[in-house]
Amino acid sequence: MRKWMRGAALLGVLALAACDLVDPVIGFQDGVATAEAKAGSDVTAAGAAAAIKQATELLIKAKSSVGSAPSPEAVQLLTRASEMISQAAAALKAGDPGRATSLALESASVSRKVLGVQTSTGTTTPADKAAGAIKEAVDLLVKAKVVMGPTPSTEVLQLLTRASEVIGKAEAALKAGDAAGAASLASESAAISRKLLTTPLPTDPSAKAAGAIKEATELLAKALVVAGPTPSTEIARALASAEELLRKAKAALESRDFTTATGAATESAAISRKVMNAAAPEPDAKK
Repeated sequence: MRKWMRGAALLGVLALAACDLVDPVIGFQDGVATAEAKAGSDVTAAGAAAAIKQATELLIKAKSSVGSAPSPEAVQLLTRASEMISQAAAALKAGDPGRATSLALESASVSRKVLGVQTSTGTTTPADKAAGAIKEAVDLLVKAKVVMGPTPSTEVLQLLTRASEVIGKAEAALKAGDAAGAASLASESAAISRKLLTTPLPTDPSAKAAGAIKEATELLAKALVVAGPTPSTEIARALASAEELLRKAKAALESRDFTTATGAATESAAISRKVMNAAAPEPDAKK
């Protein structure tokens, strides 16, 4: 759980930055948080402090947006957001930056909800649309990061990094007044994250190795039956090789060398298939 929190929480710091875009004039303000979020490093006290700072600023905006006579629901949400910031600060002081960052993200989410309610009734401008597109891209990126887990493959990591970089460009474009460009870049980032979210995850290495060994074991048993009690010297040698490879695969699985386990089991299965094909009786030509 802690590993997941480290991966998801840091990427969430980027989400806090995008949350600021509810007001297009105000963008991401903390370079430390940006660097750590995009680098994907472990949660640090500085990163947690930046997340708390961003959540606090977002809460201030949310309080300002509701005016002097907020609805009971808004008061409840703002109180909750404030309490979570206090809890985040306490967690950071206690030396738990991971929990501090997580609480800050929760607080930011509540404040964002308040801001969303307050802005939903207003006129939508190109800048508003671009800010909304960036927010959606950030949300998708956070989800993709969580789904891909704390140790994604090199290819997946490159795509996550690319999606994050494009969001940064979208934020810069919006700050520069290029709402159309910002929206386009946000859409590009969102497309990358959607691709990751809809692509089936690779099979767990241990499960893949275990499955290969199971198949190889079943094929070897069938090959032994087909070969009969007195196989030829060539068939006997092949069966012995398949058995040896299967033992190697099982030993590798026990030592958690999943690549070797899968390779040896696959090779054993291939030999058993060849034996079955070679030893199978030929059909009667007269029939």
